Amino acid sequence: MKRFDFILVDDVPVNNLLARRIIEKTYPDALVRCFTEVDTVIGYLSGLVGTPESAAESILLLDIYMPGLNGWDFLQLFEQFESGSFPNMKIWMLSSSISNADKERAEAIPLVAGYILKPFSADKIREIVVASLSR
Repeated sequence: MKRFDFILVDDVPVNNLLARRIIEKTYPDALVRCFTEVDTVIGYLSGLVGTPESAAESILLLDIYMPGLNGWDFLQLFEQFESGSFPNMKIWMLSSSISNADKERAEAIPLVAGYILKPFSADKIREIVVASLSR
């Protein structure tokens, strides 16, 4: 199986910690980076543009609702990167909300690979990886 890098963006540090542990237990070779603010992850990604890391197979797990800039804001900022800057990145929206409107909005955005409900589990991470491989 391909190795994926994971980028977690959630304003609740314990959510990032739990997700990191689940991912690392399920995929021991995975590289997992965690961020609690949209500004910080956008800055991190800006630094990767044009480097070999920008072409890595990666899954970005993005919480929708965060204080300040949220997941929707992230998508708008991400679209400003030059086309092809992150050719192998799959963005998955995360939420604890069961709102159909959020799910429909996420599914209507071409950048978004999928929408999943929290909490994380090893099975959900496996589903994300399998679905990401088929895209």
